[in-house]
Amino acid sequence: MGDGPARPRGPALAIEVWRFRDEAVDLRFLLDGIDIFRTPLDDLPEILQERGHEVVETDYGFDEVTDLGMRFANNSRFEYPVGERATYGR
Repeated sequence: MGDGPARPRGPALAIEVWRFRDEAVDLRFLLDGIDIFRTPLDDLPEILQERGHEVVETDYGFDEVTDLGMRFANNSRFEYPVGERATYGR
């Protein structure tokens, strides 16, 4: 791709993912089988701990899955789906 430096090959080292705006979008972002963007944020720590992950609250108030180096935040104005549309992956 052009004359610039060669892009490194191999798996991604980091990603940043924001919640989609269209609830009808056919997209699921799964972590250990859990649909991260359709599971209420308050439920994630307990579910992940039940599956053997350590979850701690950071100094900034984010839940962090320490063994995966992931943090969860909810500063969104969007509502979570409920009822039949809610698929939490339990």
